[in-house]
Amino acid sequence: MRKLAILSVSILALSSLGSAAVLVTLNSGQPTGSGPFAWAYDAQLVAGTNGGELDSGDFFTIYDVGGITGASDVSAPANWTITTQLLGIDPPNVAPPDDAGILNVTFTYTGTQILTSGSDVDLATGGTTFFVITSADNFSFTGFQASQSHTQPAHVEDSVSSSITVPGNATPEPTTLLLVGAGLTAFGFIRRRRVV
Repeated sequence: MRKLAILSVSILALSSLGSAAVLVTLNSGQPTGSGPFAWAYDAQLVAGTNGGELDSGDFFTIYDVGGITGASDVSAPANWTITTQLLGIDPPNVAPPDDAGILNVTFTYTGTQILTSGSDVDLATGGTTFFVITSADNFSFTGFQASQSHTQPAHVEDSVSSSITVPGNATPEPTTLLLVGAGLTAFGFIRRRRVV
């Protein structure tokens, strides 16, 4: 069993090295102050074995971003458009966990083709990064990001998904509310039985 686990991890690591991808990372520390809070993200076009390619229409989505109300709470460098939606936008063959009650943010590239030449390319141009301005300062919430880019020289679509730190959900998830409600109901019932 242990050998199978090691083999699986090795295959995943090797496959990610051969793949071109847009990888997104949190570029800021714990938000401080009373808000609103700025969450800065960095995006890199990873070269992979054959080189990476970013075409107009390629994108990345950050899932379940708590504490935002829409695209007006998000900013991006030049040549990127911003949309927010409750579900998706998913790259082909990738389906990260996605809570239908929390907004996702999608950044779509609209500029000229970017090619990697053996090293990664920073997609935050001119010192401008990808920002999410939110009312949430919970630093410990782990969400997901997924992206669509292309590989060279065949221009094949490449989709990846990985975990990323996102602002915590500003409103409790429906399952959490149900569990809390059930617990309070049970507690009230037990307490009532003891009083009677």
